[in-house]
Amino acid sequence: MRRVRMTVVVWLAGVALAGVVSVSASAEGLMPWFHLASVDRPGNLGPSTAAASEVQEVTTGSGAVFELNVGGQEIGYFETAPYPFGGAVPRASAANVQAALEGVYGSGNVQVSGPESALVVRSVGEDAYEAVRQLKVGVIETGSASARVVTSAVFKGSELAVTATNVGDATAEAGSDPLRIVDRLPKGLRALFAHGNTLVNSQEFGAVRCLVQEAGQLVECVLGGSYELEGREVPKKVLMFHQVEVVVGVEVEGAVSGELNEVSVSGAGAPSARSTHAIVVSGSPTQFGAEAFEQDAEEVGGVPDQQAGSHPFQYTTTVNLNEALGPDGGAPGKEVAKPAGLVKDLTFKLPAGLIGNPTAIPRCPLNAFVAEQKCAADTIIGYTSVTFHEGEIGGQSGLVTSPVPVYNLEPAVGEAARFAFSPGAPVYLSASVSNSEDYRVTVHVTNIPQGIGFMNTTLTLWGVPGDTRHDKERSLQCINAAAGLAAESTCPPAGIVNPPPFLILPTSCTSELQSVVEGDSWQHAGTFKELGTSLMPALGGCSSLPFSGEIEVSPDEQAASTPSGLSVDVKVPQQDALNATGLAPSSLRDITVVLPEGIALNAAAADGLQACSEEQVGLDNGLEVACPNASKVATVTIHTPLLPNPLKGFAYLAQPQNFPGSPQENPFQSLVAIYVVAKDPVSGVIVKLAGQITLSPSGQITTTFTNNPQLPFE
Repeated sequence: MRRVRMTVVVWLAGVALAGVVSVSASAEGLMPWFHLASVDRPGNLGPSTAAASEVQEVTTGSGAVFELNVGGQEIGYFETAPYPFGGAVPRASAANVQAALEGVYGSGNVQVSGPESALVVRSVGEDAYEAVRQLKVGVIETGSASARVVTSAVFKGSELAVTATNVGDATAEAGSDPLRIVDRLPKGLRALFAHGNTLVNSQEFGAVRCLVQEAGQLVECVLGGSYELEGREVPKKVLMFHQVEVVVGVEVEGAVSGELNEVSVSGAGAPSARSTHAIVVSGSPTQFGAEAFEQDAEEVGGVPDQQAGSHPFQYTTTVNLNEALGPDGGAPGKEVAKPAGLVKDLTFKLPAGLIGNPTAIPRCPLNAFVAEQKCAADTIIGYTSVTFHEGEIGGQSGLVTSPVPVYNLEPAVGEAARFAFSPGAPVYLSASVSNSEDYRVTVHVTNIPQGIGFMNTTLTLWGVPGDTRHDKERSLQCINAAAGLAAESTCPPAGIVNPPPFLILPTSCTSELQSVVEGDSWQHAGTFKELGTSLMPALGGCSSLPFSGEIEVSPDEQAASTPSGLSVDVKVPQQDALNATGLAPSSLRDITVVLPEGIALNAAAADGLQACSEEQVGLDNGLEVACPNASKVATVTIHTPLLPNPLKGFAYLAQPQNFPGSPQENPFQSLVAIYVVAKDPVSGVIVKLAGQITLSPSGQITTTFTNNPQLPFE
């Protein structure tokens, strides 16, 4: 089976079941750290349909020399009579082979019988199933027959899958400091076997050594030591944005939904991390949905960034869709992971006030991206690691995972921003800002190819893409070079002086940060459902945020007792928002303009003036307004550093409430109110605000706009 996994670090999305991290980060930030995720396979755990034991037959024939290999670890050479090497290597007797296997898995886990030319290996202990499953035979010199392994029993049942993704900015070196992944199973589940792998070191099964302990309640997997690469010994490692996966076959013995599966990771120069996930036990088939969704704003080492207005080191999103088990075309009776339903579209609604500034980052033209991703390195804003089921690969069903860069693309008309990555086929992420969702950023991924059974993703976006700490991540070649697997010359530094920030955390400290993911499947296209909600604690440090807004009001006419219009300028300097080393200024929440006494509304001048109703303005939708032209009372221009074009529109006189107790005609039930509507025709971003106008007993005019969008503007 070929494995390729794909993880993304992006500003739209965070990581499911991210570990709780304990670390003292270095100032340079060059260190690995892991995000953990664990899922049920299938999403509804059920009983195992076959015993845990497995029998394999090793048929070599006479006069052969062969190698036995367990999980990528060579355990010995053996020869059968007549002996080609004249006894220079051990005889392939049942006793010799069993002793070699027990040297790897311990006494009592395997049982070997039969003649030298046709050995039978049977699993008998806690970890026995895996001991046999990892057995490989390599022919050195053959006599009358070739070497082969025949599987006569296959495990079919429930599994737990654990992935540890290195989302740090350095390679995790596991040679002398082994990486350890530990899974403590919940009550009612018993581990029958466990195996692990990583793409970095070998495509062969079992690059990670796993042992089942404590009567099946604990699984410990270790990646350590070295492997041979082009004639040299290379320490095992986990490259940036690569994954280690552990699969645990389980027997369900009275487990109930809600029990927690606890996993942890440590070693390889990374801080320890842990996570939990609640299992689901049911006899019903697994339906389309998501088992986990999580987003995290992080500083170096995975430490949560909880400072309002800061530029986090990165923002990581993880989505794990529900999985099922289906037939493997290459092994009759064997089952492999597949998606429970083919996802068509995903929509991510980010926390209100979390913004990305794509205009500050170089953009890749669409034609350059399509031309085999010929985008410049400075357009990379993060990485993603996506896992999908690719159908039949060489006669087997394949799970594919590999890290790929995420690029900042030139947006199309109607998009505030566009990002893209390609795990073999282009995937586009379209960003918009919705006035009906508290002006939060919403990211849409549409028409995910049916031929790729998307299963999960870890997407990481960088807070400051031009940060020199990302220089070794600006291409896959750079990542390989950082691990000593490619030439360093392919990775020149970005060389950007004072690089601008891409991400800005909200400037409000009043509530938790909530994000939501919704989706539909190809089987039920158009039927969207909420797949998951992620909550981050409320931010702190709002008192540290700068704010220097001011309002200027000037009449169009200077003569007294003369009808005149007014120019009102709301100024909030935005330079600090573009400074990666400081905090962004607090977003403007409320605006109140009190005009000097003596300036009055002239009802007589309103002859022919009409009003706009709440239905016509549609404050809670992103549609064009239907207000009559005769209700316009002002022009409006809004500038924001997040868009290359200003938003332009009008202020409309709101329908008044005619008398106390009459039906509500505007949000304030007042005699006078206005609506401000402005739109960027290129990105499609539209702003709709309601302003309350009050008159003091002396007639002084006060206009107030409250709860303005958590976005930088003036």
